[in-house]
Amino acid sequence: MTKIWSYITAWFEKQGGFSHVIAGAWVTITLAYAAVPEFKDAVVGAFDASPSWLHKLIAIAVPLYVWYANTHKKATQ
Repeated sequence: MTKIWSYITAWFEKQGGFSHVIAGAWVTITLAYAAVPEFKDAVVGAFDASPSWLHKLIAIAVPLYVWYANTHKKATQ
């Protein structure tokens, strides 16, 4: 168990503090979406009000950013 905990703490230390802030915000937003009907309605309303080209742009941009961010990290290691 100690070895597993060492791997986990090393991974957390390797990541930047900003990564933990973003992850915490993402978890909070996701839980709010699941638990607060008014928040879910606001998110769905904003999504429905936005143009379809924006949905496509986000669906393309986010995976590309994640891919290149991970590639950049691996290249610098």
